[in-house]
Amino acid sequence: MSPTLPSAVWLDIDRAFSRPVVVGDDVADYAPTQILAEVFRQHGFDGVACRSSLGPGHNIALFDPDTAAILNCSLVSIRNVIFEHE
Repeated sequence: MSPTLPSAVWLDIDRAFSRPVVVGDDVADYAPTQILAEVFRQHGFDGVACRSSLGPGHNIALFDPDTAAILNCSLVSIRNVIFEHE
């Protein structure tokens, strides 16, 4: 895995991982990101971080949650999610 890929490629990968899952999505649509995540895992990465498509911030998926320590935890209630597309 080369970190010297063009930034446009990394941006496309980030967008693919950021895409929200909605009811009715074909699971085959997520095969490319699942394959990439497995390649990252096999190359020693601890997980995948991507920008949130639902607001500011990032999402982090750890391949082994036991490798991380919880520093802060809180429960939030989501009142509404709106998807807009063209």
